[in-house]
Amino acid sequence: MSKTETASLILFDDFEPKALLGQCKLAYDETISRQWRHIFGNSQSATGQQAEAASAAVILMMRAFLTVVSPRPPGNIHARQSLSFAALPKVGDDLLITLECQGKEIKRNRRYVELIARGYGPDGSNLFQGLLTLIWAA
Repeated sequence: MSKTETASLILFDDFEPKALLGQCKLAYDETISRQWRHIFGNSQSATGQQAEAASAAVILMMRAFLTVVSPRPPGNIHARQSLSFAALPKVGDDLLITLECQGKEIKRNRRYVELIARGYGPDGSNLFQGLLTLIWAA
């Protein structure tokens, strides 16, 4: 990797705790729903629909991370994540997802970054909050 390519990557030093990294709008569309049903079955029960919607939220949170926090250096490790829900998205919803740096620290010679992802429904209502913990490569 050349020095110019390295300079454009988001590096550990670029993260500032409590800083908004960005946001994007993503759709929980029929394609996501159809793909989920292809893998897990077409359950029309309330439990099946809730599992699909919760899974869609995780998918959209990760897509938002990949979109907003880019370009990333190779070798990052997704260490853990947690997600809490205020409500579930519905097929057809356009979600606004924001990403914020919660904090960063060096532990055992590794660079840890914690990001908060917040998902909002079409009406601006809070749907979910996720915490992503990553070991940042550079």
